[in-house]
Amino acid sequence: MSGPSVAMSGGRSRGQVLALRQLDKIERSSLGSLTVSLVSEPSKSGIMWVEISLACAGAEHRDGGIRLRGRERLSLGVLENFPFKHPLVWVPHRRFADHPHVQWGRSLCLYQSPATEWVPADGMFGLIERLISWLKLGSVGELDPDGRPLHPPVAYPTADAGCLVVHADAPRAAEGAPWLGVAVMRWVSPARADVIGWRDITQSLPRAITSEAASDDPRTGAVFAALAVVLTRPIGFEFPDKTADLVDALNGEGVDKERLLDLLGRIGIHNKAVSEPWRTGDSGTDDALELPTFVVVGTPSRGIAGGSVRLTHVVAWRLPWVGARIAELVSLKDSDHDELADIGREVVEIGKAWLSDAQLEWAKVYEQRPEVTVRRDSGSPVEWLVGKRVVLLGAGALGGPIAEACVRAGVRSLAIIDNGRVNPGILVRQLYEDADVHRYKAEALRDRLKRVRPTCDIESLTVDVVDSGLELADIVGVSDLVIDATANRAVSAVLELAHVQHGRALMSVIIGHDAQRGIVTLAKPQATGAGYDVLRRVGIAVHADPALRDVAEDFFPESPRTTFFQPEPGCSEATFVGSYPETTALAGQMLLTGLRLIADEGAAPMSAAIVRLSGGAMVSTGATLSWPNDMALTDDASGMEIRVSAEALAEMRAEARRGRRARRPNVETGGTLLGQIDDAVGVVWVSAATGPPPDSRLSSTLFVHGVSGVEQISQHWDRHTAGAIRFIGMWHSHPFGIASPSPTDEQGMAQLVLPVAKAPDRALMIIVGGVASVWQEWLDDGTRPAVYAELVERHADTAQAQARHLPPATPREWWHGGYSTDRERQAGRGGLALLQIPEGGSE
Repeated sequence: MSGPSVAMSGGRSRGQVLALRQLDKIERSSLGSLTVSLVSEPSKSGIMWVEISLACAGAEHRDGGIRLRGRERLSLGVLENFPFKHPLVWVPHRRFADHPHVQWGRSLCLYQSPATEWVPADGMFGLIERLISWLKLGSVGELDPDGRPLHPPVAYPTADAGCLVVHADAPRAAEGAPWLGVAVMRWVSPARADVIGWRDITQSLPRAITSEAASDDPRTGAVFAALAVVLTRPIGFEFPDKTADLVDALNGEGVDKERLLDLLGRIGIHNKAVSEPWRTGDSGTDDALELPTFVVVGTPSRGIAGGSVRLTHVVAWRLPWVGARIAELVSLKDSDHDELADIGREVVEIGKAWLSDAQLEWAKVYEQRPEVTVRRDSGSPVEWLVGKRVVLLGAGALGGPIAEACVRAGVRSLAIIDNGRVNPGILVRQLYEDADVHRYKAEALRDRLKRVRPTCDIESLTVDVVDSGLELADIVGVSDLVIDATANRAVSAVLELAHVQHGRALMSVIIGHDAQRGIVTLAKPQATGAGYDVLRRVGIAVHADPALRDVAEDFFPESPRTTFFQPEPGCSEATFVGSYPETTALAGQMLLTGLRLIADEGAAPMSAAIVRLSGGAMVSTGATLSWPNDMALTDDASGMEIRVSAEALAEMRAEARRGRRARRPNVETGGTLLGQIDDAVGVVWVSAATGPPPDSRLSSTLFVHGVSGVEQISQHWDRHTAGAIRFIGMWHSHPFGIASPSPTDEQGMAQLVLPVAKAPDRALMIIVGGVASVWQEWLDDGTRPAVYAELVERHADTAQAQARHLPPATPREWWHGGYSTDRERQAGRGGLALLQIPEGGSE
């Protein structure tokens, strides 16, 4: 590089001086392969142009590639903010114009994605390396190598032309003939229209056509037509900027100027009729809506290089006012009035002249066609939501972000249920605006989400699901997923009942008192329990796991929390403390976790996950809990559902198998049932079971439940589960027999007194049995036995009852309970009997 070329000038930026220094180093080390011939001063736009020459002799060439000369001259446009912006590269000729990645006939497109491909630290060294690579690939025709997506031709948009969003997959031209028709458009704003359908030109264009085409698009806005032409061959790497050049391309496909004007005229008549019902109302006028006039052009330019399938690439020419008026008046040539027909023919000639000289105004096209786009959330757990019907309860700090995530993910419909109103205090952490204050949250959120995705079916219900008598079960019954974000136990209880009736997937989310932890629970459609049930299981599990002690203290404290946060002391409901970033992070992570669980076909029917925030950052806890389905039974008298956990049933089986080994196969056994009775949801949970207490007596016809240690066992479970598990009843077996009460069982139940001090006013009795094959298969293989369950009310006259013994019948052997194998001879009568103790309390 000569001395004057590197002379610093006060007009050059620091980056431009750096570029010249780097080029100097490249030139000195290139042995003449690169020379710098001229450096200009920066222009008014701040670009410094540097002319270089590259040696290209000997470069490999293949058919279809760029034919390079021995030396190629190029111009590098170095911007003021180099190296943070890559330089422009131009050639002083149009020899490269018909090749890929050449814009305006002379600009070389070196970077498909400058934001990720351009490395500022590499500077001019990286640019020259990329330029040499581009020229080599161009010479062998591999700028679009096989297996890579084709770069479609470019139509340079103008601001006044607005934009088109293309939703509907585009038609393709037939072999040897272009496709002619209309693009069905939805008017969105003066600067935007959406393509929502396509119609062949052979079809008529009554108003019903556009109504039919828009039947799946619930948005408001006039539906109109645009002329659409899909060409049989590509038009090059860029579309022309003169109408004459576009008309020449159309003419080569059999669409000459006169036919183009004729088609525009027919569509213009249709659109004028369509616009009449849509009045702008601007400035007090009653003018019809001014619909834009578009010509949509398609070329077979999308696909994979080397592949045989070519999809249609779409661009859109928006006619200026004069072109639109010409198109509107052309139809006069077909008038029955001679004068109007003459005017129409004159307009046709004017239109032809205009088409020969006008400038093309291309609209910006945004692709949303499924055939040519890949969703940016592809592969995310939210894919499960696409096309699903979701019911969301709660539109607050958790429900709001979850609702927005569902709509953006592509749910088919969303029902938002919340009777709360927006107040100014919640704006610090909920996604509402000041203008929403005093509006119902459900309605404000619905309106916001309709702006995000107008085609989504979003319903708002401003009711209290507990007090209003709303048939929640009916709403749940037509959904694919129910999300409870209310953190309200009464709502959770109502949903538990709805799940039992309709069996829909139910996700529940709650956060702790300081918004540092969250719990997401999932009940799949076939699960025996829903959120209320699963959250109870979480409480039991976290009390048993030291690693989850913080979760137990946050959500399930052994002693009720005595201090509460009230944002308006004295008159507001207690709530949690937490910011928008914290609640939104928890909501998003819980939703993603729940969706992963629901999409996992091998996951357990009931599951939960713990999410923690630590120092403002999400951390993995590894705390995913899961449970198999319970054995569900029904108490006929009360209608209560009895859910026997797999663990409890396994303990009963283990005791029955031990009895078969240690005693005789036909000796009855039994033990204590521990769990919870909940009238609100009509459920009795049997969470655990024990074998017979040591002072129990077992025989082939009678089981007598002892009392030794039962009180201590009940207290242990009560203390270590924060009251979720306590004594609820007893079980016993009928080996090789019917699982139903014997006469002795009936008599024993009538005088039921329970072996704990704080006994409930009713108790559960479970009998497991089955004929020989059923009983043996349960013991050997774990298949379901015959089971009888009954919730027994206690009688008042048993309160001070003393131990009673059933009348003897026939002599037989007795075995002691516990792990003893001692036997004794005694007479008795088959069934259940109890060693009774005085009552000491109620449920």
